[in-house]
Amino acid sequence: MSIDPANERKEAAMAAPDTSMRTAPVDSSAAENSAASPYASVVARRQSHRSLLFVAGLLVIAIAAWGCMQIAFAANADDRIAVITDSEGATQRIPLSENGSYPVETALGTNVVAIENGEVHMDSADCPGHDCINQGAIGSAGEIIVCLPHKLIVSIEGGTDEGASAIDTVAS
Repeated sequence: MSIDPANERKEAAMAAPDTSMRTAPVDSSAAENSAASPYASVVARRQSHRSLLFVAGLLVIAIAAWGCMQIAFAANADDRIAVITDSEGATQRIPLSENGSYPVETALGTNVVAIENGEVHMDSADCPGHDCINQGAIGSAGEIIVCLPHKLIVSIEGGTDEGASAIDTVAS
């Protein structure tokens, strides 16, 4: 051994192992995971298939619910009636289950009321502005279409009054 302190430091540095080149110890579980990697992809595929089946199941349930609602509303259309009242006080009552066009002629003008798929709309009118046509279709009890120049009122009666009761509930 040398007596020189600088020399001693060099020898100590050479004798100490180099930590910068040291690798992490090998974990035994990592070796097991690498051996199980083909199975991991199978598990991932199964989870992917389960997710797709879950989404497909939700889609089927949503379509079934929509179909039930359509059937329920179609059944409700049989109970509802379009009431057409003209300027002379004459009234026509037409079930919403009867699709067709119904002309209404009065001294003030002519309107054509159309019933299609359980809804009523003003198909044509010879009034100025055509506001009655622009009001769109109605189908729930309590809804109305009004043609002011011809003094014509089309309203819906019967069926369940779900739309009006929901509005009344909010207003209360």
